[in-house]
Amino acid sequence: MSSLVNLRGSLTLLIAASALAGCENEVPQSSTEAPLPVEVARSRGDADDAAIVAVGTVARQREPEVSFRLPGTLTHLAVDAGDVVQRGQILAELDPTETAARLASASAESERARRTLLRYESLASSGAIARSLYEDQRTVVDQMDAAQATAAFDRRSSALASPVSGLVLQRVAQTGETVSAGQAVLRLADLGSPLLIRVPLVSTDAARVRIGAPASARFELTSSDIPGRVTRVGRLASGTTGTRDIEVTLNAARHVESGMVGRVTIKAGAPNRRGGVRIPSEALVPRPDGGSAVFVLSGKRSRARFHSVGLLRLDGDDAIVSGLPAGISVITAGAGYVKDRQVVLVSRLAP
Repeated sequence: MSSLVNLRGSLTLLIAASALAGCENEVPQSSTEAPLPVEVARSRGDADDAAIVAVGTVARQREPEVSFRLPGTLTHLAVDAGDVVQRGQILAELDPTETAARLASASAESERARRTLLRYESLASSGAIARSLYEDQRTVVDQMDAAQATAAFDRRSSALASPVSGLVLQRVAQTGETVSAGQAVLRLADLGSPLLIRVPLVSTDAARVRIGAPASARFELTSSDIPGRVTRVGRLASGTTGTRDIEVTLNAARHVESGMVGRVTIKAGAPNRRGGVRIPSEALVPRPDGGSAVFVLSGKRSRARFHSVGLLRLDGDDAIVSGLPAGISVITAGAGYVKDRQVVLVSRLAP
């Protein structure tokens, strides 16, 4: 009997222990999480709406690629990239063997036709031959003279003369190379033509630019901005980038030549959209629908709140967005790891 009592007591204790263990498993975990360190910046009114800043490449308005009008083997190339050349200066020559032979043959044929003409003239005067034979021979002489002139022109064309006074930008062909007619041999810059800087802009920015708008460019080698004006606004967008080229004609400047890259500021009209503010572009995060959003700070505990915005355009390291007031704090560094309503710790506030 006592054994039965002891057995019942043991079962009771086991059931109680199991129940206690079940209760412990049902206790919820603490909802307190360590705040995520982030950096923030304040959105600011886009006071620079009337200015567009972009990067462009310098070029001369006239930069011809020179070539031979006849095919041949390049036997002499007198200049290289960086050389200064004068208009009419011989830059390169083809092997003249073929053109010289054609000129000699044409000259001989022309001389023979002329001697025949003199003989026919004497015979026609004495009535030994018909006058029409003499006239026909005159036509042959004219044809031979034209052939000789063509051969002489081809002979001169084996030497390539500079069409401008300027600078050799690029040496495309090499001595000993067989070039075809029209194949570029050298690229030149006409130093007498205006100095330009070409800037690719997205269509929304290009639409704000007007011909004659003031602009300026800055380069690493220059200590100050070089003033200029917009002289061309491209109408066709690039098929690869979707951008349109804007040309700014710069005032003459020392140490600025073709190929240099500079930062261009263009005074442009205000955008059609209103309410845009400027934020660091790293603050942007994607929305599920493919749009853009940011995380803003909210509440005393600095919680991150997901906020949808409209991306108007990119300007350097900044993004111009709509749907966000100026002066609000947006998360920059760390935005890609934040969740909506998550508590964050601000480690740095950008100016």
